[in-house]
Amino acid sequence: METVNTVAVAADGAAAPPGFGGGSILLIVLFIAVFYFIAIRPQNKQMNEKRAMISNIRAEDAVVTIGGIHGVVVKADEDEDTLFLRVAPGVEIEFLKAAVQNITNRDWREEFPQFQKKGLFAPRENK
Repeated sequence: METVNTVAVAADGAAAPPGFGGGSILLIVLFIAVFYFIAIRPQNKQMNEKRAMISNIRAEDAVVTIGGIHGVVVKADEDEDTLFLRVAPGVEIEFLKAAVQNITNRDWREEFPQFQKKGLFAPRENK
C-alpha cells in the first residue's frame, strides 16, 4: 500500500529535476562530438586510404592479403575488381582486390600526397 501512495505522490508533485536544461543538452552534444573524433573520423580516413591503395595496385607489386598470403601481382583486372597473385613458381591464385592488406615493394602513398604521414618525428626536407 505504501508503494502505491509514494508513486501517486511522486506523480502529482513531479517536476523536472533541478539542473535539467541547457547543461544537459551541451553535455550530449559534447559526447557526440568526442565520439565522432575518436571513432568515426579515423575509420573514414582509414577506409579512404584503403580505397586509394586498392585502386593503385598494378602488375609486379608484391602484396600481402588479409589472409596472410604473400605474392606478386601477375594481372589486375580493372573491370572485375580481381587480381591474380603468383604465390609460387607456376602457381597463380585469383583474389578480390579488397582482399589485399598491403603493398610491400613500393610506397603507394607517394602518388597520393594527402595520405603521406605527417607526424612530429617526420624527417624535414632541406631546401
